[in-house]
Amino acid sequence: MIISTIMSVAGPVTNVFYPSVVAIPNGIVMMLLLAKVPKKGVFTICTAIQAILFLLVGAFWFIPIGLIIGGVICDFLVMSRNEITMKSMMAAYALFSAIFAFSAICPIKFLQSAFVGAMEKNNIAPEYIQGMLSITSVPMLVVIVAAGLVALSVRKR
Repeated sequence: MIISTIMSVAGPVTNVFYPSVVAIPNGIVMMLLLAKVPKKGVFTICTAIQAILFLLVGAFWFIPIGLIIGGVICDFLVMSRNEITMKSMMAAYALFSAIFAFSAICPIKFLQSAFVGAMEKNNIAPEYIQGMLSITSVPMLVVIVAAGLVALSVRKR
């Protein structure tokens, strides 16, 4: 959350890429946690805590929903295997990072009026809101989600 706050303050261009950037340090923590407790439910519990924190700081409602959905999907698709390997843990986290990036950036384009209303309610400057709206297009959403996956693949080498 500290990294996302710094990136938000830096401007709308850096703000839309914060899910990809935070995937790297969060991935380290998550891999350590999954290595220590390789059981179903780890993703769901972690993302539920993260979702509560996002709600407490006034994040747009779509982000906590995406976090919880991503955690549940990762638990059921990847962590429910009989043998959990480093590859499966990394695949689960990469999938989670992509879902998180999508849930953080998707509302800017597809739920634009609700997103703008929430930003205005939080006293965000109109120029900042307009900057986020202008940079976010459908192809840019694909780039942002893909950036999280690329960042993770670079980190594992």
